[in-house]
Amino acid sequence: MTRRCQELGISCVPWESRRPPDAASIVLVTPESAVSPDFQTFLNRLRWTRRLDWIVINECHVVLNNQRDFRPQMAQLGRLVQARTQMVWLTATLPPSMEVELCWRMKYDRAAVTIYWARTSRPNVAYWVWRPPIPGVGRGPYQWIESEAVVAFIQDRIQRAAGGKVIIYANIIGQVTAMARVLGCEAYYSEQLDKAGVLARFMGASPVIAATSALGMGVDIPNIRSIIHIRTPRTLLDYAQESGRAGQDGQRSEAIIIQPAGWDAPAPWMEGVAPEDQEQVAEYMGVVEGIGCRRVVLDEYLDGVVDGYQRRHCQDADAREQACDGCDPDWEGPEVDLGESGSMPARDAAREALFEAGSMTVREAVREAPFEPGSMLAREALFKSGSMPARQAAREALIEAGRMTVREAAREAPFEAGSMLAREAPFEPGSMLAREAPFKPGSMLAREAPFKPGSMPAREAPFKPGSMTVRQAAREAPFEAGSIPAREAPFEPGSQLPCEPASPTPSNNSFCSQPSISMAVWHTQQVQAQQWAAMDIQQQQHWTQQGLDEEMAQAECMQWRDQCYICAIQGGDSGHELYACHQPHSQAARAWMICVRRQVQYAPYSACYSCGMPQSICHGWEPGHACEYRGFLIPMVAMMLFGPWQGQIEPVWQRRLQGIGVDGQDEAQVVQFLGQAHPNHEGHNQLFTSFCWLRRLCQEIEVNQHW
Repeated sequence: MTRRCQELGISCVPWESRRPPDAASIVLVTPESAVSPDFQTFLNRLRWTRRLDWIVINECHVVLNNQRDFRPQMAQLGRLVQARTQMVWLTATLPPSMEVELCWRMKYDRAAVTIYWARTSRPNVAYWVWRPPIPGVGRGPYQWIESEAVVAFIQDRIQRAAGGKVIIYANIIGQVTAMARVLGCEAYYSEQLDKAGVLARFMGASPVIAATSALGMGVDIPNIRSIIHIRTPRTLLDYAQESGRAGQDGQRSEAIIIQPAGWDAPAPWMEGVAPEDQEQVAEYMGVVEGIGCRRVVLDEYLDGVVDGYQRRHCQDADAREQACDGCDPDWEGPEVDLGESGSMPARDAAREALFEAGSMTVREAVREAPFEPGSMLAREALFKSGSMPARQAAREALIEAGRMTVREAAREAPFEAGSMLAREAPFEPGSMLAREAPFKPGSMLAREAPFKPGSMPAREAPFKPGSMTVRQAAREAPFEAGSIPAREAPFEPGSQLPCEPASPTPSNNSFCSQPSISMAVWHTQQVQAQQWAAMDIQQQQHWTQQGLDEEMAQAECMQWRDQCYICAIQGGDSGHELYACHQPHSQAARAWMICVRRQVQYAPYSACYSCGMPQSICHGWEPGHACEYRGFLIPMVAMMLFGPWQGQIEPVWQRRLQGIGVDGQDEAQVVQFLGQAHPNHEGHNQLFTSFCWLRRLCQEIEVNQHW
């Protein structure tokens, strides 16, 4: 969410109680913080200053989770009704049977809530179940997933998704780590260290990830091409949530469950799942290829009847919809290609070849193929069915080939309002196309063509006062002084029409107290203001993080300076610094510390040159000031890297360095990297930033180990 807002120039920051983000347009807050007294005070301040517009709860269905150990603060979100502002609840997986329960938990009457429905199953996602025979393999949770057939199938789906991403879901951590090892990808689960880093790398260059359901809410990756589940999911609601992460960019994608043939008995991890949930999963898995439809099962449970429509089978309302294996038993064929290389999928190529050869009629091709306006299939279908004259079809083909310009095509052809040429040709004000085309009120051409003062469309188009064309043109077209919309559009109370052009002698009757500007200029100024605010908020975020890092480092220094962290974790005497420790378990850390101390060179202004701490903390870099932290930063980093948690931290550390472009096995590269200035945190170096990152990982391990 933060990344998307930054790309759009919208100021969006996570909630930080010590520095309330009053200037931000969007504040992101966890359920735990949303019900805290500090956040309630923040809401009250926004409400009294009239700056609180909405409270939006994303993935609101999790409020209904009844597991005792699942974020108990979720059940308290109904207290936000005290803010007395409009609330928006968003979810893609709320069955109609749970709507009343959700309203009750959020402290609202059902009659006071307006619900907008859309289909849960994605039309561009194909839902399949693959049942491979697994002879000679035990039914344990691990052996069969590493079988040659299963691994080859998954690797084939990964290859087909070239250019996109693949998620392999499993129900237990052992299966996730096994798949990650076999496929050479990273694993994501609740106890995994550096989950944020793992997810960031998957969103970046890593094409594959193996995960439990911990990879759930908040995943915003548009080009996921394949979701593969190892055996059945726990509930149909979970499956809808997880499979719905495929194809968020609208491109062809797939959701596959791998269930070995004959293994229909519930898996051990299904114990404790409600019987009705098990029945729904069994009904989905029980669809027979070529007879039933998996979308029917999904939609009946998650949607019911939407706008008077109830699912009967795939493609019953949308011919472009991807068929499930119940409706398309031949889904395993080589024609299914999910790649983004730009080549034509084999099935589409086959259809168009049959179409050109005359073996397939226009109607058959259009019915079978996803119909895309502007494609060769769409043009030829229109041409052969008589909806497009031969000359127009030829002209549009020449335009696409670059052998005829739009103006030449318009000059040669009688311009027909509403034709494909009229819709798709770039409209140039003042061109012959604009002057000679029959201009019809209310047409798309009249609504969308940019008005230009003095141009023929602005002077001569027969606008009808009060019609949609006049109002929409006045509101949406670039507002220019002297144009017909500015002079003649009837002003409607409460509308968003801009101020009239200022006259040389302002009138006392003018409703504008200052000279007006065009809507285009006003819009540009608004965009710039948002971008400046977003940059300012982003800089404040960096400063906030710097302050938090410095506070943590100073607190940790009070505890661990001149202390041996390794001996403390091992339960021994820790009242000595690492340099003086002669225990065998400390020697690797001691050697690394000595190497770094001798070789590291800090970037100017990034550290105290004696200890590596930021100059805002340690003033040993100034004449007459002694260094106060020499026995802390480098020794502490060494003890965290080579201490008792090395087995867990080492692979995460190596992946972090690799993501930055540093070879973790090259000691010289690592030392050089540690001395560099941090690109975003002014006055900090990479050694200090690495310490903060490592310390948070170790604290997480300490909590899990109950140390």
